[in-house]
Amino acid sequence: MLRFRTYLTPSIPKSLFAYLTAYLGQQLGVRTELQVVMTHSGPPPNLPDPFASGELDLAFCCAPAYIWLHDQATPTVDLVPFGLVFDDPRAAGRPVTFSDIVVRADNPARSFADLITARWGFNDHESLSGYYSVLQTAVEYGADDTFMSRLQHTRGHLNSLRGLREGAIDAAAIDSVVVALRWREDRALRTELRLVQSLGPWPIQPIVMRRSLPARLKARLTSAMGKLAATPERREALRRWRISGVAPMTDADFDVERASLARAKALERALGGTAGTPRH
Repeated sequence: MLRFRTYLTPSIPKSLFAYLTAYLGQQLGVRTELQVVMTHSGPPPNLPDPFASGELDLAFCCAPAYIWLHDQATPTVDLVPFGLVFDDPRAAGRPVTFSDIVVRADNPARSFADLITARWGFNDHESLSGYYSVLQTAVEYGADDTFMSRLQHTRGHLNSLRGLREGAIDAAAIDSVVVALRWREDRALRTELRLVQSLGPWPIQPIVMRRSLPARLKARLTSAMGKLAATPERREALRRWRISGVAPMTDADFDVERASLARAKALERALGGTAGTPRH
């Protein structure tokens, strides 16, 4: 059995990862199990590595977690060298995502610069789109050490959107895939909230596999992912999640995130340390 885990649900629907898990199991001729973790957007560096222990074979996660696992002294994961391509004109067929800065419709802000003193919500500490990109951009716009005190850990992009609607926070950086899916599912969001600015693009959330898996199995898994959108039936099924196909990715594609992550971690320390837990 292959054990899969999504760290991206419920912000991105579990149904997508269930579909991918079933598809890969069918293509490989093996039984699969999908686990859901909603407390982090990837294995955090301060907890035991589920790949090192052999409890996990493949994960859908945010890029910082992949970078931490891949760049440690003894790497435990390899990148599945294909990424999902979402139907976003800004992506232009590339496996990328953006950090969409979202505010309430009645907020007068017109750019990130107008939100330096705002109350920000962020999804979790393992997220580049929702957390590290905000820290980095805030400093570029002149934020001081009071900025961290206004960050609220919402524990998820959907919770951040809820906090915006309720007025508990003023701004949040939401993954553009989440924005597109929620805008389609909840039409009221289009009138209640609006986009101010976008950061990125960033490489799409990676699919990672346990490095110690048999080489032949990893090769077959890679081949199957590359053929995900090869038939009209599968292309039609993927449209449910606004996916137009897949495109090749390499570890080098994440160098831009490595640089951003390093800068943001330094800025996190300069701004007074890790942001805390919810206040509402």
